[in-house]
Amino acid sequence: MKLTISKSELARAVAAADKFSSGNPLGIDGYFMFDAKGGESTLRASRSGMTAIINLNCESDSDGSFLVYAAKLKQIISKAPDGDLFFEVEGSDIKVTSSKKKVRYTMKAMDSGRFPDFPNIEGKTVKGGGEWFLKGLSYVRRASANDVTREMMCSVRLEFDKEGLKMVATDGKRLHEYTVEDFFLDGTEKAAVLLPSGFVDSLCAAVKGGDLEFLVGEREFRVKTSSGLFATPYVNLQYPNYERVIPKDNPNIISFNREDLLGALERAAVINEFVILEKKGSVVSVSASNSDIGESSEDIELVKNEGQPSPDFKMKLNLGHLKDSLNQNASDLVFFNYMDGDKAFVVEQPGLDCSSEEQLKKQGCGMAVLMPMRLD
Repeated sequence: MKLTISKSELARAVAAADKFSSGNPLGIDGYFMFDAKGGESTLRASRSGMTAIINLNCESDSDGSFLVYAAKLKQIISKAPDGDLFFEVEGSDIKVTSSKKKVRYTMKAMDSGRFPDFPNIEGKTVKGGGEWFLKGLSYVRRASANDVTREMMCSVRLEFDKEGLKMVATDGKRLHEYTVEDFFLDGTEKAAVLLPSGFVDSLCAAVKGGDLEFLVGEREFRVKTSSGLFATPYVNLQYPNYERVIPKDNPNIISFNREDLLGALERAAVINEFVILEKKGSVVSVSASNSDIGESSEDIELVKNEGQPSPDFKMKLNLGHLKDSLNQNASDLVFFNYMDGDKAFVVEQPGLDCSSEEQLKKQGCGMAVLMPMRLD
């Protein structure tokens, strides 16, 4: 079997597949599988039950498959000259040569029969645009935990119904939610699944946009894109009743220019990881202090709102959590919906382009729930 592929095309595929590989040379999940069948070629990777199949634009003289140690293949790509690379399987060896220079690598071929099969999934199909789904998924992922001992918190919940798709994540200290109406199930059908955070990270890194097709199975979830297929088993745990922590009766709303608030937070981060927001009239002071370093303070003018003036407050927040809640893909306005400086409040942001209902459905809307800390 001989396979010919350009360095740039192989680098693209490996960059996507690498997110689904462990890189461990002692396990099968540290390898990539090249597979050619019926004139189509793919690169496969698998880790912790997650599987990726990346489409390849290449030529193969016959059907077949072989495994390559992922870390070594990445090194070969980084050192190889531009142009075509040739992979030739001879017995238990894989020979890699270049069209530009007289360089040759020989690696041991592994039995491709040991590689995990791509899961055969049956279920509900949901289609929509990938750009805003991926941006929303990335936004929600910021609020999920990274502690693997808290598996339920290390996940993102997807809820599908006739109204669209809602994505939710929480680490127990904050909550992010993003709604996209472009993805929906017909009629009265509903589906709710938990995706592991590792799969979410890998998917967001491997896929850049385009139309997506989801297959919502009983035990597994599949994403089909123009570049390949991605699948994962669900996190099989009961998700908490997150709706009860979302404030429903906060009567006060103020609005910021998002870039003004982000800039002030960036400057306060030099001093401390916690920040104090104090509203006095139409100005909010953003301050931080550290007994070993010093202090910082900056005033931000609120964007004028119609209606009754909102009461003043003083609250202490985790600076990183507040920054994470400010969706980089949203409009210039950020709304705080609050009761006072002690209770949970909501950070809401409209989409970039609300000029039409169709645009709003596609790009969605992000929302975060944050809990102030006790003032010293």
